[in-house]
Amino acid sequence: MSDPGKPREAIDRRETVILGAGPGGLAAAFSLTRRGRPYLLLEQGEQIAAGLRQVDPEMTLVSPTRLSRLPGMESLASEAPYLSLGRYLELLERYRHQHGIAVTFGARVERVERDGDGFVTVYRDAAGVARSVGSRFVINATGVVSTPVLPAGFDPAAITIPWSHSREVRREALAASRRLLVVGGGLSADEVIGEWLQVRRPGEHAWISLRSRLWLAPKTLFGIDVHYWIWLPEQLPILPLVWRKLRSNPILGSILPAAIRRGEVLPVPPVERYLGDRVELADGKRLDPDLIVFATGFSYATPHLGALFRWPARGRPRVCCSESLDAPGLFLLGLHFGRTFASPYLRGIGRDARHVARQIARRAGR
Repeated sequence: MSDPGKPREAIDRRETVILGAGPGGLAAAFSLTRRGRPYLLLEQGEQIAAGLRQVDPEMTLVSPTRLSRLPGMESLASEAPYLSLGRYLELLERYRHQHGIAVTFGARVERVERDGDGFVTVYRDAAGVARSVGSRFVINATGVVSTPVLPAGFDPAAITIPWSHSREVRREALAASRRLLVVGGGLSADEVIGEWLQVRRPGEHAWISLRSRLWLAPKTLFGIDVHYWIWLPEQLPILPLVWRKLRSNPILGSILPAAIRRGEVLPVPPVERYLGDRVELADGKRLDPDLIVFATGFSYATPHLGALFRWPARGRPRVCCSESLDAPGLFLLGLHFGRTFASPYLRGIGRDARHVARQIARRAGR
């Protein structure tokens, strides 16, 4: 925290600083511009959406293309019903250039501090020079992809089996595996299993290790993608305490359960220990996979914001309508249940960015 009794060196001043030039950061920058509000957009990587570029570009986005448009993005009617990540990154590049969104690349944010009623963001530029910028508002759009989660207690040094988080796994590795073990459920597990089913050899099977029951939901209802059916409820803000009851997201479609019914994927108990070239399950049985993929999710990237939060027991920021309850003026885009159920997804990030820009314009115009 800054010391109010100590003179602070002269720093750059902006109305709003945006952290991260992924979909959320770009949508926020566009939405602020539309309302005539200035911003500074900082991106750690050398390209926009540096975090998303770590994911397999062949991965298909969950949300339908028509619902994945950002504010001001051109019509996607001519695109495939579901975009690959690689194609979406191309559209993001075009979006940035079409709207002249200015990005400061190579900016590694070290911390964000309170400074009176505003904030100071401390970062290092592409040359490694330390810089500070003061602002009335901060929009954190660093997302989750940059911080994959591994199982508690997992020690890479204790195992000789090749392993990967779902973020890094690629089709070639899945095709080469004869005895695949997927640890964890949710959307990531479904994506990995779906990819493996396309490249596996006849007669081969995989294991999936789960700590809880699968939460399944249909991908379509009466022939219409379920996302269109839930579009209206997804507009409704989530009360601050509701997310305490929400544990995870459903797996859409029937790829994984159908594969389980056919015996192509075998559910097994949770992994208890990793022992060299074996894994020991909670029931005492041992498996000898030749590849382990951890579909154990991601954590919202907030180490640079830690000093601003009073962390609750479950270790997530307290928010209401995308704004921090501990540090008013700090907005978090892409956070699970940050404003609505759709907040971490493309279909929700755009709506949340418009909401945040509206709040900033209203307060800044006073």
